[in-house]
Amino acid sequence: MQHSFIDILYKQFAMKYLGDLHYFLGLHVVYSPSGIFLMQQKYVHDLLYKFLFQTVKPVTTPSADPTTLSLCDGDLLTDPSHYWSMVVPHSI
Repeated sequence: MQHSFIDILYKQFAMKYLGDLHYFLGLHVVYSPSGIFLMQQKYVHDLLYKFLFQTVKPVTTPSADPTTLSLCDGDLLTDPSHYWSMVVPHSI
């Protein structure tokens, strides 16, 4: 099945077959007899490390239940670019 799919791709696109896919765009690809599994464990680990969250404890819900957010609460960030890079890929 896999090779017939690759043959179809060859007919439609100029490409080279470089072997089985293992890691691409943050997805870890694992092949097994029961199917193909896509995981983002390494990507999430890298994000946690980048933003110094690798030692935090996991929780089922990241915020308290009765939390209310407001535009007027809290202090403004002096340099929001670090935060932006966390929520917007490839930001300034």
